[in-house]
Amino acid sequence: ATTDKTYDSYYTTETWTWPADDWPPNQGGTYSLYNSLTQTTTTDIWGSPYDWYLVPFESCAVTSHWEQNDNGTEKSDTYSRVAQTQLYLRTGGKALPGRRNLIVLAASAGYVTDAKWHPGGPQGSPPPELALAPQRMTIQGQSVGTDGYRYLALPDGAEVDITPTIAGCDFYTFDVNPTKHKLLIQANGTQLQPDELIPEAEHAIGEKINLSAVFDPPLPEEPSKTVQWVLDPQYINAYDTWIPDPENGDKAGDESDYDIASGLTNFRVDSGRLQTENTYAWWLSGSVTSYEWKRLYVGMTLVFPDGQVVFVSGRGVLGMHLPTVHWDSSGYVPGVVNGYAELGYIVETGIGDFWQNTLLSG
Repeated sequence: ATTDKTYDSYYTTETWTWPADDWPPNQGGTYSLYNSLTQTTTTDIWGSPYDWYLVPFESCAVTSHWEQNDNGTEKSDTYSRVAQTQLYLRTGGKALPGRRNLIVLAASAGYVTDAKWHPGGPQGSPPPELALAPQRMTIQGQSVGTDGYRYLALPDGAEVDITPTIAGCDFYTFDVNPTKHKLLIQANGTQLQPDELIPEAEHAIGEKINLSAVFDPPLPEEPSKTVQWVLDPQYINAYDTWIPDPENGDKAGDESDYDIASGLTNFRVDSGRLQTENTYAWWLSGSVTSYEWKRLYVGMTLVFPDGQVVFVSGRGVLGMHLPTVHWDSSGYVPGVVNGYAELGYIVETGIGDFWQNTLLSG
């Protein structure tokens, strides 16, 4: 904040000036005393304003003036002070395409009722003030909500000005407390990394992968959500089942009947299932020698109770392996498969999790 304070009394003018500084400030300033009778100026180095009293986050642009004639002597007093705190938020983290975090700013402000309050001096106490309605504040060009929150969607590695402004108010203090909420993707209970394949996220094709989009930490209030998933191919997320019916032949069932189904058909991608917070999919392609990266993206449009709308997004990486089965035809026994699969997997046909894989040792 750059702070200037001028005090005129009779024939002297005192001025204190501090330069812009980081928080908490520690730079000293300058002091000058001008005497209009002798037309002389005295200057000195002044300590940090925090040597007096801890200055709050503030915006001040006040001027007070009076004049009077005291038995033929003209007297006047002019007081002015200018101070402006600038707040900048560094979101931290590594900037990645396709990821925007929700930043929740909890903001408050108070109108200072004493125009001549200033750090230090005879006051030596916090400024007297009246609480202001949160919606009078504007941050990043939009009003703070009536609940005191301002919602922003920002990438990692960004720096933005989050200084609140209040139109028509010449002296006020404020406070802004930011919280970063990441939109994360979980696969079968494992939190995926946005740009790294971790061992817990390695799977074989045909496994059912349950996906969830979650905020960490949880949101302070629940918004309405419009969700859209984008998943790397090749996958399905829907199919039809057929249930044995001794009297009428097979009949259509639903996906919950896969354990008793006699057949599965119409494997497909259901776009509607890509528009819910919790969804699932089965991948059909992968790497024979390692794990093929499958990038997952989820975006959410959030509408909060006070009407603020933001779009946030998250990303994650899955690994898919395509097992290769080696058959031993010389050791054939009816009903028994002799062989092994690469990476220690043996593949057994099954219904539901279409290829049920079991890790063998030895």
